[in-house]
Amino acid sequence: MVSLEINRSAAGEQALVNSLSLELDLHSSEGRKCTIQRRGKTLLSQLQKMDITKARNRCVELLKEVRSTYIREYPNVTPEDVCYSENNIDHLRDEYIDDIKAGKICGPWDYD
Repeated sequence: MVSLEINRSAAGEQALVNSLSLELDLHSSEGRKCTIQRRGKTLLSQLQKMDITKARNRCVELLKEVRSTYIREYPNVTPEDVCYSENNIDHLRDEYIDDIKAGKICGPWDYD
């Protein structure tokens, strides 16, 4: 099972919520979903209060920082390659909120 091991501090939980703006590979996105489901109601209010525009803008700014220092050799990487659109972030957030309210929790059979 893939799991995002993010600590349970306020900063760690905020980072987990902020990660909704990032397009991840299949296993990482499933790991994020599983981690959010397991944390459940402790993240519910953060998800409900999430500013989607701010999350998208944060992702774009982070890409600019990373591109200028770590991935100079990939100048053609765009925000659309890395960051979800506001509509996708909104959909993902709503899905996670619904999962938490329904009490869904992933199991080891959900992921390889």
